[in-house]
Amino acid sequence: MLPPSLILSLLLASIYAFAFYLLFGRRERSLAYYWLVSLVAFFGSQRLPLLEALDRFAIGDVQPVTGAIICLAALFVANLVRL
Repeated sequence: MLPPSLILSLLLASIYAFAFYLLFGRRERSLAYYWLVSLVAFFGSQRLPLLEALDRFAIGDVQPVTGAIICLAALFVANLVRL
């Protein structure tokens, strides 16, 4: 059984990737790249104590605001390098 925090993190990262693909996706395979970038960025942001002021918005062990900021920044960078 997967922990709820892992399921929530996967769900949020997938939502961000799909929404970004709907707005900026150029090709069908872009969704796979955006999803991979989103997962790496979201899970990486959960381990970095960058924005401790946003910890009050945490849902259990998941920090959705910090994850969203880092994830969207990584997706914009991926879009700039034409993935």
